[in-house]
Amino acid sequence: MEARLPAVTKSKSEIRLGFFELLFGVSEGFLCIATTDPKAPKTSFQQKFFQWPNESLKVENFILKNEVTKNVYFCINLLSEQERKKYNATPTDLVWADLDEVDPKTLDKIPPPIVVRSSENRWQAFWRLENKVDPLDAERYSRRLAYSISADKSGWDLTQLFRVPYTFNHKHSPKQTIILERALETKAPIDLFEEVLEAPPEEAPLTEIPIPDEAQEPEDIIAKYQKHLDLDRFTTLYTYQPGEGEDWSKLLWSLQLTCFRAGMSPEETFIIANNSAVNKYARDSRPVSHLWREVIKANEAYGNMPPEKELLEMPQFVGEPASETFLDEYKAWACEATDAVPEFHELSAMIVLSAITASSLRLHTSYGPIAPNLWGLVLGDSTVTRKSTSMKMAVDLLSSLESELLLATDGSVEGLLSGLSTRPNKVSVFFRDEVSGLFDSMNKRDYLSSMPETLAHLYDVPPVYSRLLRKEVIRLESPAFIFFGGGITERVYGNITEDWIESGFMPRFLIVSGEFDREVMRPTGPPTELGIKKKGIVQEKLADLYENYASEVMTNIGGTPVLMPPRIKAELTSEAWTRYQAIEGEMTVKGYESLVRNIALPTFDRMSRSILKMSMILAATRQYPDENNCITVEESDVINAAWYAQKWGRHSIDLILAAGKAPREKYIDRVYRKIANNPGILRSMLMQHLHLDKRETDNVVDTLIERGQIKKEAAGRGVRYFAI
Repeated sequence: MEARLPAVTKSKSEIRLGFFELLFGVSEGFLCIATTDPKAPKTSFQQKFFQWPNESLKVENFILKNEVTKNVYFCINLLSEQERKKYNATPTDLVWADLDEVDPKTLDKIPPPIVVRSSENRWQAFWRLENKVDPLDAERYSRRLAYSISADKSGWDLTQLFRVPYTFNHKHSPKQTIILERALETKAPIDLFEEVLEAPPEEAPLTEIPIPDEAQEPEDIIAKYQKHLDLDRFTTLYTYQPGEGEDWSKLLWSLQLTCFRAGMSPEETFIIANNSAVNKYARDSRPVSHLWREVIKANEAYGNMPPEKELLEMPQFVGEPASETFLDEYKAWACEATDAVPEFHELSAMIVLSAITASSLRLHTSYGPIAPNLWGLVLGDSTVTRKSTSMKMAVDLLSSLESELLLATDGSVEGLLSGLSTRPNKVSVFFRDEVSGLFDSMNKRDYLSSMPETLAHLYDVPPVYSRLLRKEVIRLESPAFIFFGGGITERVYGNITEDWIESGFMPRFLIVSGEFDREVMRPTGPPTELGIKKKGIVQEKLADLYENYASEVMTNIGGTPVLMPPRIKAELTSEAWTRYQAIEGEMTVKGYESLVRNIALPTFDRMSRSILKMSMILAATRQYPDENNCITVEESDVINAAWYAQKWGRHSIDLILAAGKAPREKYIDRVYRKIANNPGILRSMLMQHLHLDKRETDNVVDTLIERGQIKKEAAGRGVRYFAI
């Protein structure tokens, strides 16, 4: 029957929302909307992710803002993470095809129920299945369909992008409207794609794939791999009886990956999956050959999965920030002033705000008071990423507010503590725009070996901290210590040890890392009028915050009047506590379930603490203390803090996964990151950027290709590399 989309009586927004509802229904995941500028489609490509179905209206608002001037696309698959990669695709009941010039009216044997005309005499088509299938099966069906009906042979991939109805195709002059021509609720049986459609020549039919002999008993296989299995997780997945509405596909897929992690062969994994309580194929009385096909696909996916997805991945708490913050104002000015990586400015702004509020603001928790002092680490290539420029812009602003905020020290433990002893109950910023040398010395020189432990103690702002030095005892009172450092990515990675992660030293840092982007590079010039105006707004805001949160007030201590920072109390609303506790719990579980639990747990524990600190800071930027010297932290402040944490968290994960690796592994990772951050990079450019010779390049790229992490494609006389 006809769907909910009568185009005559509804607005384009209603039609689009109905279109997405028809495709995705109540399934949950991230919907990717992509845009390109018609004038420079390759360099202007951008993606934005929305939680479906909760943020369906935000999807439409985003489309409305971009449809007039940009090409707008959507990803055919909902995703488990905010990254448009195959391994993030969720189970789906959709099959798709870019028909190109194939008229959908000619498809009598398999008529598409949903048709979109992307331009004159060109169409996109979608079919809905009676049941959800594994995303790799959906891709296989779409591929069969494309070959069977002579559609576009490149339009069947998972995460394929299609044009959004009632936006514009800007390839033509004049631009053409994308029309939704048909929207029926008809569903097709899975067998239609499994048996009726002809498979491409290189796809082996199911009947030709030998199904393993189940001579082995599941119990024998489990006993064989018992030492290598996460038994709690495995037993739960193997014996769990899913309830109504639960995702059988996800549970079965997780069971298979757990088996492959333990070292099981595809045949052994098949026997385990076939005898498990989450075998959806047995539930649906589907042929056992379908399960074997999934096991093969799961094995391929496991082999191609990037190491960080298998070892550790950053949880996604929110789809977007709850509102704009001071960081947006700061970044607007800083990006006008310099072409540094935008994330550098965001973290720098957060450190500035931390330095202003940390001496006075406190949040009382069940385990004691928390001060919002943060540590930041900015990583990038030498010179071209402008990391030092972005950091010094922030430090100069702080110096203009209080010149003594920056610690004058030689970098030794004694010098650091001596400097802090002169600033009781005050903020002190330890600034190093190049920390790799310091980190190297901390690893190699005995007199600095205790420095990570000392700094870790200072991070928690102890009421009193005493340290016996060679000639004296130094006593510190409530030192609000902030470490703000920068460094060349590879040098810093090379100095980080696993001990620094497990001890909690490195997890205390918020980390951002950036690569040089020649597209945004611009020459040095005079300050612009707009930049001067934006800087003035930022300076005025910071001066007001300093006046209210950092200016000393007269206080009586033991009858003696002394100048001290004010004491301001931060209080979370019940909604804010609920949201934060959910985030903290999710991070703890994620860290515990990781294969690198020893470094994941301390990292996520400290990151959740940083979210709480950032929530306090963001709350302070939008209000001044009331008559009782209190401020209120709203749920929106927690959401905004979590958004920055999940955005920056991937850089922390990159760093901790590099800790403890052998030098060659770090070297291979360096090449992989360069390829992953520059899809299609030419072999010649890879060699130039990383200073590789032919032999080194051959060795490393051959290793990455054999591991299934990258692929290469011919490009004229050269070769291009892509991360898989």
